[in-house]
Amino acid sequence: MVTVWFGDILRKHNSGEHHFSNVHEVFCIGNVNPEAAGEEIFLNLTTAWSIFHIERGFISGWPICVSGDGTGKISRKQATMVGFGINSIPAKFNTLNYCVGAVENEDIYVRAWEGVQGTFFAYMEKWKCCPMAYSTCQVCSLVSQFRENSLVSAHFGPNGDRKIIDMAKSDNTDLFRNFAIWLGATPLCCDSHGAGK
Repeated sequence: MVTVWFGDILRKHNSGEHHFSNVHEVFCIGNVNPEAAGEEIFLNLTTAWSIFHIERGFISGWPICVSGDGTGKISRKQATMVGFGINSIPAKFNTLNYCVGAVENEDIYVRAWEGVQGTFFAYMEKWKCCPMAYSTCQVCSLVSQFRENSLVSAHFGPNGDRKIIDMAKSDNTDLFRNFAIWLGATPLCCDSHGAGK
């Protein structure tokens, strides 16, 4: 059975109606709202494995840097794709999501990030780990391990600082810089874009 919406996955898993254990199953995050991106299209996709890159970033002990960028127009109709990823050593981009929307603008970055952030907090604060957590359930096993790690738990729950990102890096456009400032992150410029390459 494939459940498309993360809200449905969370509800069905927590109620015991459907056990969700595949960390690589793709699902939708956030609200798909035609007005959100200013036109008729907005689709934000991820997997548990991808969202868990945030937790892996915390465990590394390094400040977390998110990278993001958009494709610009990808079809004859007005549509663009934007995505985020967590950077790690050695110069690796660990994908968080893929989002299709009408245009690349600050609104689509904010809406896409709200889906990523909301899913991270739902896993850490609302996900009910099943009894099989340390045996056969990949998702519950990882959620349990992350919750028990002090480097992760410092960011969620009633005593958490709720800060996920320290730095945000993309091309040298004002719209991503403004998005980074909205995040409360230090905006960085991609070296290739900054050098005009």
